[in-house]
Amino acid sequence: SRDAARKELSLEGYVLLFFGFVRPYKGLQTLLDALPRVRKHRPVTLLVVGEFWKGKDEYLSQIRRLGIQDCVRVIDRYIPNEELGTYFVSADLVVQPYLAATGSGICQLAYGFDKPVIATTVGSLAEVVQDRVNGRLVPPGDPEYLSQAIVESLEPQTLQSLTHHAKFTKDRFSWEQLAKIITET
Repeated sequence: SRDAARKELSLEGYVLLFFGFVRPYKGLQTLLDALPRVRKHRPVTLLVVGEFWKGKDEYLSQIRRLGIQDCVRVIDRYIPNEELGTYFVSADLVVQPYLAATGSGICQLAYGFDKPVIATTVGSLAEVVQDRVNGRLVPPGDPEYLSQAIVESLEPQTLQSLTHHAKFTKDRFSWEQLAKIITET
């Protein structure tokens, strides 16, 4: 449950999740730059969950420079399937601030856990995230726009609506839907 996951991770307030291998093209630096602006409006914790292959020290330095060490938790390791639920269930929003991409399975994973996604308009992300329906779409590399989208999405009624629609989005990407598409062609 959400409460059990948050208790296990010692989390309170709103939780943002950045999940997956940490690479420069995934835009974590933009999300970190946006976080101080978000914190002016909402009590948030950012979970950065995934392996850093290189550059971890630069991100940690950016976190210190921005003075956000108290609201960023870095879990630098591969997360096996058995642990995915703990991180996704505890989150309010999954954030994918990619600077470049062709696609990402993280969106579908987030929707599988009924979580709305804030993503950038790169690659196929805009085909999965429906702006203001099951998440938000923002331009890449723009911390101001990203922070505004996060703050707006965390408004209680907005978050409730985005979460409600995220629950239905997972059906679009289910094995049953894929089988239906294949058998109809």
